[in-house]
Amino acid sequence: MLKKEILEERPDVDVVIRSTDVSVSENVYRLYEGLRDYEIETWVNNAGFGNYDSVADQDLGKIGAMLHLNIEALTILSSLFVRDYKDVDGTQLINVSSCGGYTIVPMAVTYCAAKFYVSTFTEGLAWELKETGAKMKAKVLAPAATKTEFGMVANNVSEYDYDKSFGTYHTGKQMAGRSAIPICGKLIT
Repeated sequence: MLKKEILEERPDVDVVIRSTDVSVSENVYRLYEGLRDYEIETWVNNAGFGNYDSVADQDLGKIGAMLHLNIEALTILSSLFVRDYKDVDGTQLINVSSCGGYTIVPMAVTYCAAKFYVSTFTEGLAWELKETGAKMKAKVLAPAATKTEFGMVANNVSEYDYDKSFGTYHTGKQMAGRSAIPICGKLIT
């Protein structure tokens, strides 16, 4: 369905879809290796999930998986992409963080800490690329609340009411349609 929607808008684009569980380390490397035949201009690390619970009560199995996906997989994929493309004109790496990566949300401390890592890692990488004269740009995308499956997964529920939980929020379609996404108000490049 997504491929069809993209091709309706941009029939000149080659759409390749790979469905991979990147919460498994071996799959992270396998995914990247499987894309070596393509020239990639933009890499977006958007896989991740959150958790709403107190530190004392959080499910440590879920937290371990969250940290692996939100931090380890993102770091490995970013590093591999930077190694291969840092000196290619027009390339960019976009790592998706969150407003939670710039503040502390009660009952989401571990999630916020993981997103602090994503924001700091990517901002530091952007400086490193600039200082070394690399052609690639690294950017942080840190949206505020966005209506997706995130709320259900983070809260361990089958339904989640964004209207009840947030005064304002974006839809996934609104986020995808923006040319510059605010980080709780701005895009960090």
